[in-house]
Amino acid sequence: MTMVVACGTSSPLGTRVAYGVYEGVPFHTGSPATVTGGLAGSCMQQNGIDYSEASRYKWALGTGLDVDAYWPDRTDCTGFLQSVCPSVHPEVTAITPAVWTPQLRSSDAVAVISLQSIGVGTGGFKLDVAGAQFAPDFILRVEKPAAIQFELTTTAWYDGVVPGAITEVDIPVGQDTAVAVTLRDAAGDHLCGPVSATVITGGTVFTIDRFTTGAS
Repeated sequence: MTMVVACGTSSPLGTRVAYGVYEGVPFHTGSPATVTGGLAGSCMQQNGIDYSEASRYKWALGTGLDVDAYWPDRTDCTGFLQSVCPSVHPEVTAITPAVWTPQLRSSDAVAVISLQSIGVGTGGFKLDVAGAQFAPDFILRVEKPAAIQFELTTTAWYDGVVPGAITEVDIPVGQDTAVAVTLRDAAGDHLCGPVSATVITGGTVFTIDRFTTGAS
C-alpha cells in the first residue's frame, strides 16, 4: 500500500483580497488631501467604492487614488465584539508600471496603497504576502481626457447634478448657481478621478468659488 501525503502551508489570510477605492485631489506621495468621491462631478455616488465597481469605470490620466486592501477570509483574528487582526506586510508589484505607479503607504490589518495614473492603458498592481498570492489583481483602465463637460448642479453632491451638458447659464444679478465639471474621453464618456485644474475668469461680472481644488 502506498500512502501519499500532501505537504504545504495555507495562508491564514485565505486566498482572496478585497479593495476599497477612494479618489482624492490633489495627489501627493501619501494620502490625497481631499476625498472627492460622492461630490458633484464625480462618478462615485459615495465616498468610497469597491473594486468591482471601480473596475467598470474609465479613469483619467493624472488621477490619484487610495486603495485599502483587506483579506475578508482571514482566520488569524482574535476577539468577538472587537476583532483584532495581526499586521499584514504585503509586497506590492506594479502591473504595467507605465500606466499606474503603486506605492505601499501603510500596512496594519489593512494595507493602504496609493496610486497615480501616469500613462494611458490598463494596469495596476498585485499583492503577495510571505510568498502567498491573492486574487484578484487590482487593474484599472486609464484614458486621456479629450474634452470637458459642464452640468448644472443644485448641491455640492453627486445626487444634485442635473444630467445633460450645458454651454451657458443665465444668473440674475445678486444670485448664484453651481456647475459640475467632468472630464470626457474622445467618445464622450465620463472619465473618473480628480485632476488638478485651473479656473480662469474673464471680466468682473462674476465671482467664482470652487468647492474643490480640482476637476473630476
